Amino acid sequence: AARMIARTGYAPRRTIRVVMWNNEETQQRGARAYFEKHKAEIKDHKFAVESDIGVFEPWGLAVAADKNVVQRMRAFGKHILHSLGGGNITSTDVESPGEDIALLCKSGVPCAGFLSVNPENNAVPGDPHWEDHYFRYHHANSDRMEVIDKHQLRRSAASLAAWAYIIADL
Repeated sequence: AARMIARTGYAPRRTIRVVMWNNEETQQRGARAYFEKHKAEIKDHKFAVESDIGVFEPWGLAVAADKNVVQRMRAFGKHILHSLGGGNITSTDVESPGEDIALLCKSGVPCAGFLSVNPENNAVPGDPHWEDHYFRYHHANSDRMEVIDKHQLRRSAASLAAWAYIIADL
């Protein structure tokens, strides 16, 4: 997604920091290490997005942010990402829409979790059967690069790139 933004030749108003870490499942070591290393900079973080639900057909974002931010993102999603996919926005009352960014969210950084369509039944977030597939793919034998649909991966990456650019340019 970051490479897609770089190739456009247009720089958003703010820096986009792409961070990857592991060890989410056991004590959040990667997230904690990032938070501790950048503690003095957290006040300057404008937004955090996590993608941990899979790279199936992109649906949108679950956003934990100020009501005005959520409304602006809904408008951008509807008008800019409608043909790409991933333009839906749902607001969430939970403290963090993702475990990997929870420390940032709890520190006041507006946050979002990337959401995809259930690949088995096409259920979307909000549907009671939306998460039925989660553990058949996540942390399972099917959680491997060679079983990922490359077209869905590309659409998810493009959607994340578009959101990163939009958010950095707000």
